Amino acid sequence: MVTIFKNKFYLQKTYLDCVDDAGNCFILYSATIKLSLLKMYYSAFIFSDELNQHTERSTFHKSSLKTHKQLLTFSSKYLQITGNWEKAEGAVESLLYSTPDGIVNWHCHHPLASCNVVYKGRSFLGLGYAETLFLSIKPWELPIDELRWGRFLAPGIAITWIHWAGPNPINKIYLNGKEFNDALLEADSVKFNEGKKKLVFSDISLIRHVKFSDHISGTPWLKIFLNKAILNSVESKYKSKSAFTDAQGATHYGWSIFEIVKWEH
Repeated sequence: MVTIFKNKFYLQKTYLDCVDDAGNCFILYSATIKLSLLKMYYSAFIFSDELNQHTERSTFHKSSLKTHKQLLTFSSKYLQITGNWEKAEGAVESLLYSTPDGIVNWHCHHPLASCNVVYKGRSFLGLGYAETLFLSIKPWELPIDELRWGRFLAPGIAITWIHWAGPNPINKIYLNGKEFNDALLEADSVKFNEGKKKLVFSDISLIRHVKFSDHISGTPWLKIFLNKAILNSVESKYKSKSAFTDAQGATHYGWSIFEIVKWEH
């Protein structure tokens, strides 16, 4: 759905996910995008089942996002999917980037939630996560060459990391709301707190690997609003069984979702 709007850019994107014990994984998006005179809505989901078979759907119709106390509800009749996220841990928020031209604000309002996703008449229960990212600066103007993001959930444990490589590096990792800035990200692990805490990935499954220009090939008119850096960006998204060992040596088992996005400026 597209409407006419005033001529300034912003993007507000809510990301939600849920993974059950078997590895059925849902990733959902609800976004509002303002590009020049256009205001657009975008909703999408990715489903990676326990056998690592993947389904994707998207629409330019607005989805419903409602919050009541600690409960967040997502619904899209066009995508035929609904879900509930009930927060179990405290929120974290960070102003990741700020210039006179705009900001990037990250609000992780549901870092650990009990969730229920209903898809094709089947209910999936698991641990979930939800965040909202607000940008009032165009993504291709951000000082990023590579973005790494991820989250790990287990009962009572929520870990989220954000890593920017480029002119304005960021290296933030949160454990149950506490911030650390020394994360070492490797292909199969994340270490932080001077190496005292370690998250190890196993059975890593590729959910999506796509060049952005190919991803929007069904809507070629969008390319007139985007520059080469965005069109040539490549996203790789993964899910993985994971084990987190804390500073006391206790190990917590759960699932991680993480991604790597590379830009060509």
